[in-house]
Amino acid sequence: MKKAVKIILVNKDNKVLLQLRDAQHSHSGSWSLFGGHIDEGETPADALIREIKEELNHELTNFQFIKKTMVDTFGEVYWYQGIMNVGLSELTLIEGDDFNFFTYGELSKLKISPESKKRLIEFFEKENAEAPQPPQ
Repeated sequence: MKKAVKIILVNKDNKVLLQLRDAQHSHSGSWSLFGGHIDEGETPADALIREIKEELNHELTNFQFIKKTMVDTFGEVYWYQGIMNVGLSELTLIEGDDFNFFTYGELSKLKISPESKKRLIEFFEKENAEAPQPPQ
């Protein structure tokens, strides 16, 4: 069974960082969360750190586990969330055709890979539910 990691990376403005998948990867032409396969003998957290270094040349330090899911067409996926405390100009896209930060409202206009879309909806619904509501 295959295993992978994915992360919801948000900046200080609560915008999420997504990668436009290239022709060499599944869901080519779709926006997706960053992450990748877990190598034999590697923990999910170690795989996540390695993948972010490989894909963005960034040392990931501020992240936490959310959940593990089974994806019928793939296998186990370990989902994380984290803080991206640098801007696009400080990152180097190594894998993918493009990358950018998006607001929750902008996500509906994008073609997003199915599993990433599910997790993003869950994440932002939870964030909005926990955010203090302004007085009426």
